Order: sequence, then structure tokens, then C-alpha cells
Amino acid sequence: MLIALQGKLMALERERLHDETQDFIRSHAFKGFIKRNPGIFKVPARALEDPELSDCIDTLIKDILTKQRSQIKFKIANSITKQHHISQLAKSLAQKDFIDVTRAQWARIAFLRQNMLFFNKLVTESMNKKLGVPDPEQGDGDSLDSNNNSEERLWSDSQFWEFIDTLLDELRLDFEQQLPEIRLKEWEKNFTEALQTDFDMFPPSDKASCLRASDGNGIADWQHAVHQELVWL
Repeated sequence: MLIALQGKLMALERERLHDETQDFIRSHAFKGFIKRNPGIFKVPARALEDPELSDCIDTLIKDILTKQRSQIKFKIANSITKQHHISQLAKSLAQKDFIDVTRAQWARIAFLRQNMLFFNKLVTESMNKKLGVPDPEQGDGDSLDSNNNSEERLWSDSQFWEFIDTLLDELRLDFEQQLPEIRLKEWEKNFTEALQTDFDMFPPSDKASCLRASDGNGIADWQHAVHQELVWL
């Protein structure tokens, strides 16, 4: 009975995944990026000027990116189960050998993995609350936003990307009053700390086969465009 109820709750929450992802894809910032860099998506510039073709392209890109987000989440979860080193996870996400993955990108991937571990705990706590299961660790303060009284927020597995967006928004608020150069250092500090924690939690099983991060000198123009305009740096 309990397992059946958990399965039903999880199935209902999964239906919200597409809505959350498409909110991001519909954003003006993302659409503007596509128009400024049509070559990245191999879209003819004239096609973006035609309303009908533009709508078709928009729908196609939404479908592709929704699937990509799902695959990224799956690969990160799989890497946790298999205890993969960050270099193995980065290679899995890059997929292609011609894509250079820098140490800075390792840090961002580590940020996602470390927060997936925390997010999984929140999902378990939320599921237990929905089912009325007592939390033996309640009161230890280990919950998201415990300092601003939003501990009642219940999370589901399908809300991982919303959770990440929430964390990034909080970081932006924390740093917005600082000078640009200090703000950048604080951003990097968060990601670097996540990478160091990831190194400790997921050491390489064989150091000889551990891949090195790229120095960034061979990054293609399209990667530069993504890093400068779209990636959360």
C-alpha cells in the first residue's frame, strides 16, 4: 500500500517536468541568445524572421532541450550510483571528443552533482511528510532555506532544475550589491568549493585513466558564445 502510494505521487509530480523546463526555454534571454547565435543551432538567419518558421523552430528546440535536461539529470544520478570521478561524468555529458571541458566547467558540473545529493535528501523528506512518516532527524536544521522559514516547501524528483534555479537566484541576491570583480570571485569560490568536495567524495578508481580538464585554449567559437551569454558563470 505504501509503495503504491509513493509510486502514484511520483508519477503525478513527473507530469510537471515539461512545464518547468519550458518556462526556461520560453524566456526572452534564451530566445535572444538563439537570434544572436543562429549558427550554434544551425538555423538560417532568415528563418527567424518568418513568424511561422520561427514558431516551428521554437517548438523543435524546446523538445530537444527538454530531452537534454532529462539526460543530464539521469547521467548525474547515474554517476552518483557508480561513484564516477568528475572527469568521467564530464566526458559523459560532453559526449563528443571535440568538445573541450575546462576545469571551470568541471566545477559547475560538481555544483550540480553536490546539490543533487542534497536535493535527493529533500525529496525523501518531502515524500515522508506527504505520507505522514515521522522524520527522525527533524530539528537538526538540515533543510533548504531553514533560515527564512520556508522549510515547509515540499520537493519532488521532477523539480530538480527548479531547485538549482532557486539556489542560483539566492546566490545572485547574495552577491548583487558587490563590485563586479568581487562578485565574480564569489561565484568562482562557490563552484571551486563544490569541485573540491566532489574530488573528496568521488576519487578516481584508477588515477592512470583519469582525464585532465582542458586548458581552454582549444575551445571553439560556438562554445565561447555559450559560455559568455548563456552559462551561469
